[in-house]
Amino acid sequence: MKAILILLIPVGILLNCTQSPNPELQNLKEEITMENQTATANKASVRAFFKALEDENVEAIVNLFAEDGRHINPYASGLLPVGANGKEEIRNYWAPVFPNFDGMTFPIEEIYAMEDPAMV
Repeated sequence: MKAILILLIPVGILLNCTQSPNPELQNLKEEITMENQTATANKASVRAFFKALEDENVEAIVNLFAEDGRHINPYASGLLPVGANGKEEIRNYWAPVFPNFDGMTFPIEEIYAMEDPAMV
């Protein structure tokens, strides 16, 4: 003899919850969407930066920055400057780097966004 298990799921309640207008829920969904878009864009920028380094493409690096962008090297060892302000200084920062190296590779498996999606 086989036993039959019947599950009754209150679908009407679930549908009602998801269909009811809830401004707080809608705001949260919009915030999450914006955070995901920010994180995705920033991950793409980081990938583009390392690709430009591998390609030794100074202009591609410079174009990733705003006119008043800042490049900060918090672990400057004396091999590279501490940083640069604005596109022209960023160009001057990177232009002399490539002749000092016999190529660069940055294999990236994954880039993760921090709690603040502006940081990856």
